[in-house]
Parts: sequence; structure tokens; C-alpha cells
Amino acid sequence: MTAITNISANSQTGGSPTAQINYNGGTLKARASFNYEGSVGTPLIPITSLVQAGGAIIDTTNFNINFLEPLQTDPALLGAPDGGLVKKGSGTLTMAAASTYVGDTVVSNGTLAVNGSLGQTAVRVAGGTLSGTGSIGSNVTVQASGTISPAGAGTIGTLTINGNLVLQGTTAVDINQGAATSDNLAVSGAVTYGGTLAVTNLSGTLTTNDTFTLFSAASRSGVFAAIMPATPGIGLAWNTNTLTTDGILRLAIGVNTAPTNITTVVSGSLLTLSWPADHTGWRLQVQTNSLSTGLNTNWVDVAGSTTVNSVNVTMNPANGTVFYRMVYP
Repeated sequence: MTAITNISANSQTGGSPTAQINYNGGTLKARASFNYEGSVGTPLIPITSLVQAGGAIIDTTNFNINFLEPLQTDPALLGAPDGGLVKKGSGTLTMAAASTYVGDTVVSNGTLAVNGSLGQTAVRVAGGTLSGTGSIGSNVTVQASGTISPAGAGTIGTLTINGNLVLQGTTAVDINQGAATSDNLAVSGAVTYGGTLAVTNLSGTLTTNDTFTLFSAASRSGVFAAIMPATPGIGLAWNTNTLTTDGILRLAIGVNTAPTNITTVVSGSLLTLSWPADHTGWRLQVQTNSLSTGLNTNWVDVAGSTTVNSVNVTMNPANGTVFYRMVYP
């Protein structure tokens, strides 16, 4: 393991200066946040970063490393697979260049932000977060303890995946009602939904007219086990009916879960009970007791009341006491 605070190549005069780092199973551990970059002087000295059979293991600890140079597969392997990349630590590793290593990429902790491109590397998010606005050249699997967040939290953007995407953990997306835009996962292959879809609205007030294209893909299947928050707002609901056909998250009229009042109108022996239309889905309950008993605990659902917002009841003078209430769910 090598613990460092900086990696850079400084410009020199004369000769043909070079800078090369070989990754072959050892761990590069950050002791500070820094940029991994070549010289900005003249002549420019890029850092040649070669991934060998043992692979690159980078532990950001709680710092941030910006790779402004590509991670390349070692040409000495003569086409044999390299060891890929393992991202450790709670900080962020940002890949800003066009990397060409081909071994698997494993995100175990923290954030791997792909703002450049990764080549033919299959990415597995075992823990932590995969984010960015760049592109990945192969399949991506987000396991149950992992998260994928296009562009990162609080920023709208598109992450491109040139392969298939399997979602088993958390898919965290930002939407912006005020700007009528959203994060997008652009997948050339198939998307398989699963896990939790976590949606954050950055601005504006959501309405039933809003639609957000979250998944652009050749095909889509599966279903999210949960959506957070469970409802987008009072009287609204998430409409996921077309996620498998067009990748669009829609808004629909939902059930208002705030307490409300029952309105009563009496006409002769007919009692009409009604409640707001946005509370359709609540259950009307009734109990009938003797006058001496009064209010008790013997509540019974009124049949069919969850699909309407009013009912008509014929009053019976023989009933000592009759009580009604609304409950949800």
C-alpha cells in the first residue's frame, strides 16, 4: 500500500522526460484530496498509467481524487485481461479522461464518478455510488447495497451505458419540475428494474401534467420494489405504468392522506355523507349501538366506500346511536 498526497508530472527542459505508473495489485491510498495529472508546462508530460494483471486498487479514504489522466490496459499483456479497478474508501474518485482498461470495475465504497469514459469494463456497484455524466463501455450491475446516481446528487445529467443495466439497489435520480428536465440513464441494451427508485425534485411544484424520462434503453423490464418518497405530494401519486415501455415516470392524481371532514346533508329520511374527491380511497366506517352503549369499538367498513367520495344512507329511527368515521388506508 502506498499512501500519498499528490501525483503529478512536472515539466522539464531537454531530453524526453516521461512519467509512468504501473498498477499491479498494490493499493494507492489518499492522504489528501488531489488531482492526478500531467504537467501544465512546456513540454507537457502526461502520466502513463498502466493497469497490469493485478489490477488498480484505489482507496480514496475520505478524500477526493480527480484522475485527469486515463487508466490504460498494459500493452505488455498482449491482449490478456488486466486486473481492472477496485474503488475503496468513502471519498470520491472522479474519472475525467478516456480510460481503456478492460478488467472489471468494482465500487465497494464511496463514489466513483465517471465524467470521462470507461472502455470495455463491466462495472459492479457492490457498495457506495456510481455517478457521473460520462460513458461506460460495458454492462453495469447495481447490487442491493449499491447506488447509481446520474450526474450525482443535486445535479441534472445523463450517464451513458453501452451495455445492459441491472438495478438491484438504489437508483437515485433528480428531477426538476421548474426546468422540465431530469436525470437520465441512457442504456444501449436492456434495463432491468429492481430495488428502490429514489426521486428528488430540485425545483418547482409537481402536478399531474408532469412527465420525466429517466431511462432511455433498447428494452426495459422488471419493477421497482419501492419508490421514495412514497407519494410526490398531497393528492398526487407516482405513475410507473409505462416505465417498461418508454422509461417515463409520470404523475397521477393520488390519495390525499391528510385528515378531512365528512359533510352531511339530510333530506327526509336520506342522509348523504360526502368527503373531498382527493380522499377517494379512504374507507368509510360505521358502528350502530344502543343509546346506553354510545360510541364503542365495533367499527365496520361501508361496502364500496373506497371507490367513491359520497354515500347515501337511509336513516332508521329505531337505531339508538350511529357513528361514522373515515380511515386510511
